[in-house]
Amino acid sequence: MKRQVGFTLLELLITLTLVSLLSLIVFIALRVSLTAYRKGEERMETLQREKVIVGLIKTQIGSTYPARPQGKFYDPLRAQQSGGAPDAQGGFLERLVAARLMAPPLFKGEERRMLFASFAPLFFKKNAGMSMISYALVPGEKGDTEFVEAEGQYRGGETYLQMSSGEKTKRTIFFPGLEDGTFEYFGAPGQEDYAWYPAWNAESIGRLPLAVRITVTKKNQQRLRIVGLISADAMANPGIGGGGIPPNLRTIIGGGGGQ
Repeated sequence: MKRQVGFTLLELLITLTLVSLLSLIVFIALRVSLTAYRKGEERMETLQREKVIVGLIKTQIGSTYPARPQGKFYDPLRAQQSGGAPDAQGGFLERLVAARLMAPPLFKGEERRMLFASFAPLFFKKNAGMSMISYALVPGEKGDTEFVEAEGQYRGGETYLQMSSGEKTKRTIFFPGLEDGTFEYFGAPGQEDYAWYPAWNAESIGRLPLAVRITVTKKNQQRLRIVGLISADAMANPGIGGGGIPPNLRTIIGGGGGQ
């Protein structure tokens, strides 16, 4: 009888075990590589989206215009301040206009919100021309903080009041999942020195700030700082000529880049 050549059952089991182990190692390595690639892609998309939004914010702030509605548009503003009907003899805004020979611009700067007029709306086709734009830090659905933008086509003082109260405004989330954030405004309100201030009341100051600094803190404690320069109202700032912001003020402000 001839001897049969082949593999024993034990040899087959050992071979199958080794092949399975090698396949498992290859699969794990491939899965780790795909996960790392996917996370890298998501991070690149996040960074790219963040870069676009930062550029948009700088453009919107840089396009800030000192909108000064005239005549009857001051009536609702004056009524809101007094809590009743407009004063027929003229109120605070009229005295301010007489003192400065111009009306104060429609701009509201708070620690967690700002409202301003700009020629760079997000939805340009819908809000062509000048728009009132609002930035705000609001509570998110998951207990975090969201940086949202809202805008409406500018139609006078009524638009300012509606945006200020949050009426009929659709929000767009710029930065979700934040820990916190702040708004700061650079300028010299009244007799104070040029510095960053947590609020800017243009109705009493009578002019726009020279810059806006937005600082947001992400979940990983990484900070993103955006500085937008405003030059549209440079003539209304004492010591600032038609050439806009002097170089020394740019150094104090810290430039216009995000970090």
